[in-house]
Amino acid sequence: MLSVRRENHERSRKTEIPATRHKKTGESYSGLHGHSNNRVLYYAIYFSPRTDVFGGDSVLTGLIGGFVSIQQRLPTVGLNELRELSESWVSILLIPINGGIFAMVLMFMFVSGILEGSLFPKYSQPDILQDNIIESFQNWLRASFPQSGPDVAKLLFWSFVAGFSERLVPQIIRKTAEKVDNQ
Repeated sequence: MLSVRRENHERSRKTEIPATRHKKTGESYSGLHGHSNNRVLYYAIYFSPRTDVFGGDSVLTGLIGGFVSIQQRLPTVGLNELRELSESWVSILLIPINGGIFAMVLMFMFVSGILEGSLFPKYSQPDILQDNIIESFQNWLRASFPQSGPDVAKLLFWSFVAGFSERLVPQIIRKTAEKVDNQ
């Protein structure tokens, strides 16, 4: 398995990704929008540990949503702003990381029943037993799962949206908190 990954890694290093042209100025650039961002996304997907759909895939889908959001915004950014962003990888990487965190929070809202409806996934969950709460909670984390294939698809869709639209989950949290305050 490791040799296959090494071969794929070597092949990806040899693959040339052409420079992107800025929409407004027509100038060529690579940096953020071209080669390096695509390679980061490739590594995030290919070398990520395999997990279940409960958390890992939801977070990974949120990360991908964040990367796609960056890719959609960059062609409209001015060249000077693009140069500044190329020197600040931390701020660039925070967008997908926030997307992964928001996807996890959104998933917890689905599991808890805070968000319900035909557009949202339904979950099968075991009970948490009070006699051994730690082991029971660990079992709950492993065994809570979307009820059907369409529910898995809904979870992954909403996880992507949580990463792509970084304002969605904070707005849901704010509106939920307002409902609680008004009760």
